[in-house]
Amino acid sequence: MLKWLNDIYGLNLNNIYLYRDMIGSVYFLWEKDKRYVYKLYRTFDTKAAIQSTQIITYLKTNNFPVVNIIPTKQNKLYSKLEMPEGNRVGILFEYINGKEPEIKEDIFIIGKLTGRMHRLMENYNGELRKLGKEHYIDRFIKIMRKMFSEIRKIDEMDKYGDELWENIHTLPKGFCHGDLHTGNLLKTKKGEIIFLDFDIASNSYPVFDVATICNDTDFNSVKDKDIKKTFKNLERFCTGYSKEKKLSYLEKSAVLDCIAVHHYELLGTIPLYRVPLEGNHWLNDKFFNSHYTWAMQWKDLQK
Repeated sequence: MLKWLNDIYGLNLNNIYLYRDMIGSVYFLWEKDKRYVYKLYRTFDTKAAIQSTQIITYLKTNNFPVVNIIPTKQNKLYSKLEMPEGNRVGILFEYINGKEPEIKEDIFIIGKLTGRMHRLMENYNGELRKLGKEHYIDRFIKIMRKMFSEIRKIDEMDKYGDELWENIHTLPKGFCHGDLHTGNLLKTKKGEIIFLDFDIASNSYPVFDVATICNDTDFNSVKDKDIKKTFKNLERFCTGYSKEKKLSYLEKSAVLDCIAVHHYELLGTIPLYRVPLEGNHWLNDKFFNSHYTWAMQWKDLQK
């Protein structure tokens, strides 16, 4: 693979290390004292990968802080590697020396940058995939109906999902990064915050980005104190966001609903990548019961 990458990109890479293998295979590469990151996408994520290169290029052109893409010798933004499961698209990125930003100290600037990103993307002429209820809610319900034994609880989750979607589907639509948490941001030594991983970007609801980055709750338990932290984050985030773009009262009011929708979305996404690597033994009644409990507690807390 190292030889192939050197041929495609015209580099002299001498070391490769598999950092992570879940949503995609992420490799760290070395060329003497220079480092790169190579992300190899799953075959079913080809369109999303190519779309991400177009978004990053557009934002870079508009001086928005995103990671640099290293083009191939043929000046293409991605490469294709033939593998037994089919062609997989790969993207070579510049390595950025930095760390995850801290919400406590960086939420204002993250808010301002997010507002700027949303505003810039209003003029984006490229095609963006559209995500709706099937992606955000229904995928997990289908998994539950296939794997979970307690029909009553599935029906309750289905009904709650319908209620959540009824609450948010009329909110303003527009560009959504789709996975805007601190793990997809990097703060450099100079204090600049860089946006990464546009793999799930779509034309859906910008407020999902707001809810995701401000969310200070636990994925497996519901605590009132965490909700309060989330709203404190939201208040400071919006102070920065409003410097670039207005967030409506209805969008702010829907943040808790958006967090719950994102919970459904993640539960629909995780098996897609985890099952091929680990099998489905972990998709058992204990798993489904724990997330049923989370959803019902969240619903009660909102009331």
